[in-house]
Amino acid sequence: MKKVFNTDINENNINEVVELTGWVSRVRNLGGLIFIDLRDRTGIIQLVVNPESTYYDIAQNLKTEFVITVTGKVVEAYYGYPGVKGTKSYMLL
Repeated sequence: MKKVFNTDINENNINEVVELTGWVSRVRNLGGLIFIDLRDRTGIIQLVVNPESTYYDIAQNLKTEFVITVTGKVVEAYYGYPGVKGTKSYMLL
């Protein structure tokens, strides 16, 4: 596991376990999955917390500007509409 900045995450890190530290920018609970936008001095990355996670209860109580350190696996994500080329990004699970 290595400690990295948010913008250091790229296709070379897919399936790698990394540690990130930053400020909680936004928390959204979308019917079970919790999405957290984590901001550091370089940018923002999205974290995903599954209901099965041992940290799910903690994630539900996070507030904006809390400082957290997380460890997780980097996965690739695509955003866009069907038939329209989307934006490739990375998130931590």
